[in-house]
Amino acid sequence: MKQQDTQIISRRNFLAGSAAVGAMLVMPSGVRAAFGASPATGDVVVVNICMRGGFDSLAAVFPLGNPDLTAARPNLNVPDSVALPLGNGWGLHPALAPLTRSWSAGELALVVATGAPTHTRSHFDETSFMSRASYGSTALSRSGWIARANEELMQASALQSVSVSSSTLTSRNGTRPALAVGKLSNTRFPTVPGLTNAGFENFLRRVGSSTATPWSSRATATADAVRQVDSARLRETTVQYPTTEFAARLKDAAALIKSGLGVRFIDLDFAGDFDLHVDYGTVNSGSMHTLLSDLATGLAAFRDDVGDRWADIVISTVTEFGRRVGENASYGTDHGWASAMFVLGGRVNGGRLFGEFPGLHPTQLDNGDVRVTTDYRQVLGEVLTRAAGFSTEALGRVFPRFGFQSMGVIR
Repeated sequence: MKQQDTQIISRRNFLAGSAAVGAMLVMPSGVRAAFGASPATGDVVVVNICMRGGFDSLAAVFPLGNPDLTAARPNLNVPDSVALPLGNGWGLHPALAPLTRSWSAGELALVVATGAPTHTRSHFDETSFMSRASYGSTALSRSGWIARANEELMQASALQSVSVSSSTLTSRNGTRPALAVGKLSNTRFPTVPGLTNAGFENFLRRVGSSTATPWSSRATATADAVRQVDSARLRETTVQYPTTEFAARLKDAAALIKSGLGVRFIDLDFAGDFDLHVDYGTVNSGSMHTLLSDLATGLAAFRDDVGDRWADIVISTVTEFGRRVGENASYGTDHGWASAMFVLGGRVNGGRLFGEFPGLHPTQLDNGDVRVTTDYRQVLGEVLTRAAGFSTEALGRVFPRFGFQSMGVIR
């Protein structure tokens, strides 16, 4: 360390040092540190993908030969002739072809007519409600379900809960700090006037070892987390990912998992907006085709990249709501209610559709929307209990006031 760095550090007293560490716990580089010890390995990793904007599941997975769907979407409906058959009278959008390998291998399950108990059609409200998943519980109204799930586990790693996204997600708000990275390539010690990177890391470690403040353990954890993330950033992969932002986030997630840093929860934003009121496009091109292709090609590359770790990974997708059954006058779709969830991984009871589909006849809809028959918490609850090993009691603290019933999505 340079003499200048030593002089600056030596002038910082106990309180000033604690304040400096506290200010840097949410770093300009996008890193939020957590308490940590040695990382755990071999545990199930839960990956939650948030598909913002309102995912139109009827464009992705849909009943074949359905006259009600054809009548409601004369321009947007995927013709049976180009749909990828799933069996039992259901089809998949051709842009999702890269996922058929996982479907055939029994590693992809689709849950239809899923959603939240609320029905506001508001992006802001529904995203907030879904991230918190604490309907009717005022005591937990400020915390997120992923944060509560993380708090149920023994903290074994500073990187136990990680967000790989462009924003800090409400689902991770809680009493235990977590790590947030925008991109691994941008994750490093921040630039501080008068301090080199090495000098700042040394300062954090000195604060962590020489004081007894609430910030001391966080200082050490911050230094450890950034150093560990840096090692993951340098990890090479031979898998060719698509050149999309979503694929880049999945690549970062794979690097964190393969590095054996004790990651248990990864929250990841899909890098695209499904709020397609206009310019929906056609089956072979346009906005929806591009979004679905990004989703499928990215997930297929991720599955190849993680290799043997796939057996201990469960991916689930969530969205704030689905879209209305009928297309609008702008060749798009408006805010609806039920959507669908994708569940992938080595422990998934795949190659099957789950959930009760209520039908698309106008008499079967709720004011033009597909009715929700499976609460999204049923699917997430099964991931946590059957894959991640949560007890029923622990799940009740993650999802309060909710009666969980297993569906068999996880083996």
